Amino acid sequence: MRGFIEIHEKHILHRDLKPSNIFIKDGVFKIADFGLAKPKALGSSYCGTSYFMAPEILMKQIHDYKVDLWSMGVILFFMLFREYPFKNSAKLLDEIKEKTNPIFELEKCLKHPRSKPICSEGAV
Repeated sequence: MRGFIEIHEKHILHRDLKPSNIFIKDGVFKIADFGLAKPKALGSSYCGTSYFMAPEILMKQIHDYKVDLWSMGVILFFMLFREYPFKNSAKLLDEIKEKTNPIFELEKCLKHPRSKPICSEGAV
């Protein structure tokens, strides 16, 4: 995690974080393959490995270090569950939008029998 923090403190966007670009040597994790890295705080190129690309990159928007944070989240998900959080690489952006758009029903959350702010089953 220290390397992740270090590259962003130096305003470097990696933009291709994935398991095959992280090595372990003597118990220390090392980030590799800076071929798509950008030495600026903002980027705008469409680049990376599809399953690990943040929505901003997929939508060809200006992006910052948060795209690397997204990739780290996907890596962590993969490490825990041995599958990708989004499976359809052809329609990856659509699947991300569908699965990450929260469905929040305020009425269900407010109408709890004990008047506590707890959401009813089925509401997110």
